[in-house]
Amino acid sequence: EAGLREALALQEALRDREAVAVLEPLLRRWPDRAVGHELAARSLDRLGETVRALAAWERVLALTPTHPSAPQQVERLRRAAPVEEGLA
Repeated sequence: EAGLREALALQEALRDREAVAVLEPLLRRWPDRAVGHELAARSLDRLGETVRALAAWERVLALTPTHPSAPQQVERLRRAAPVEEGLA
């Protein structure tokens, strides 16, 4: 919980890269924490890491099928991901 609070504080301070760095080991240890994946997805999206953000949102949706915004985020990023992949 402390790590999630730290990541949220970093995200709120627009320190997304640091938030992701805090979240990655937490999500390896607790891969079923939807809130952690959501925080990561939001930060990754703001960092322009569309493919990774999509994967995180898909995980949120898999863990929480009734999540209020995950379906829309997944759809939006699926439309954007092919464009990003084509630029790589």
